[in-house]
Parts: sequence; C-alpha cells; structure tokens
Amino acid sequence: MGNLFDDVSRFLETQLEEFLRSHPQLELQALVEQLREQERDTAKLITALENERQRLEQQILATAQDIQTWHARIDKAKAAGRQDLLKAASEREA
Repeated sequence: MGNLFDDVSRFLETQLEEFLRSHPQLELQALVEQLREQERDTAKLITALENERQRLEQQILATAQDIQTWHARIDKAKAAGRQDLLKAASEREA
C-alpha cells in the first residue's frame, strides 16, 4: 500500500513540475512564496535565539552575583576567624 502512495506522490510531483514549467509566472510566484516563508521562519528563529541569548545572559549575571556574594562572605569569615564558615563559604563560592 505504501508503494502505491509513493507512486501516486511521484506522479503528482511530476505533473506539478510539468505544469509549472509550462506556466513560468506561476513557478516564479511559487518560488517567491517559498522565499517569503523561509524569511518568516528565519525571523522567528532569530527572535527565538535572541530570547535564548538574553536568558543566558541573565543566568550568567545571576551566577556572577552569587559568586560575589559568597566571596564577600569568605572575607567576613576570614575577618571573624571563623574557619567553619570560611570552609563552607569557599565551597559554595567554588
């Protein structure tokens, strides 16, 4: 049954190609529509990638702020002479 569908599909594709060759203006219209669709898809992809880039930048900044916070806590633990806090803060910073 699948073979029948393949044959019909090939036949229809051939008929379409012949029709478009005999009507070049329609072939051009089809190509223009394909290009427009690709342009829309590309614009969507660019938007999605830009959103992903912004999300990753925010994630990186949040991680950097977290590191700064723990670095400050390490300095406080050193100043207070608290080795237990110093070790925990160092591990968290890393």
